[in-house]
Amino acid sequence: MALSQPQLVDLKNKMDEYFNTNEIETLCFDLGIDYENLSGEGKSAKIRELIEYCRRQDRLDELVARVRAERPKVAWPGTPAAQAAAPQTSGGGAAMANNNIGAPPQPKPEPPQPEPKPAKKITILFLSANPKGTDRLRLDEEVRTIDERLRLAQHRDKFNLEQQFAVRTRDILDAMLRYQPDIVHFSGHGSADGSLIFEDASGAATAVSATALGALFQALEGVRCVVMNACWSDKHAVQIAKFVDCVIGMSRSVSDEAAIGFAAGFYRSLGEGKSVEAAFNLGTVQILLDGGNEQQTPRLKSRRGVNPQKIAFA
Repeated sequence: MALSQPQLVDLKNKMDEYFNTNEIETLCFDLGIDYENLSGEGKSAKIRELIEYCRRQDRLDELVARVRAERPKVAWPGTPAAQAAAPQTSGGGAAMANNNIGAPPQPKPEPPQPEPKPAKKITILFLSANPKGTDRLRLDEEVRTIDERLRLAQHRDKFNLEQQFAVRTRDILDAMLRYQPDIVHFSGHGSADGSLIFEDASGAATAVSATALGALFQALEGVRCVVMNACWSDKHAVQIAKFVDCVIGMSRSVSDEAAIGFAAGFYRSLGEGKSVEAAFNLGTVQILLDGGNEQQTPRLKSRRGVNPQKIAFA
């Protein structure tokens, strides 16, 4: 028996519809064919290979006779009833490759998708100033500690630490525009009257008021957290928190050891995916673990309507 490609497809589909797996195994046994040796997984694949095997061995008539005997009411291909019911085709539509018996239609190739953009890293901008005539601070030790703690964190690849030392007043805006940071960290001196100390063009000390820095952060967008590791910077924190989600300042004079310890705990915790509030608390704990007693000096402020427990960077 010779069947056209549409008839082979029809045979496969009807066997798949009217026979279960056990019946196909029995059918193979009756024909002297090892079911397990048919390639493919699942009933549909086994039926496809059984039909192909019978076609190659010129045994399609035996196969059709067997399935017709089992399901006599079905219009099997090659029988008068099936030929009467089959739709007419034109233009040689039956001339399909035999190896594609019952194969599902191939999906149209999808258009190439643009490569996903890499996730934006969280940029931390470390600004520091230690002008002439002021006490020497361990600024290099502080930034080294922040970098080290971030490198140890689970989400270290999500953070990018940028550094700028000996910051002059004219450098502040330039650095903010250049790096577009998510977190700004200032380390340096502050004064009891509420000013932060930067450098002028000659390297001498010059004060920047809380009002001036507040205006800077009001004009800029994108900064979500500010850390001021400087004495008496709490007044700056109050002003900046009007425009930035989370701000940390120091309520009094702070030692190098406490400032570095707080930074170590804070950034290590941020790198593990902790919220700003949780990282702040762990920063103060680190001051205690280092043997200090200045854990009450750092203060966390937040913009109205912002919950620092909900702010995280990883």
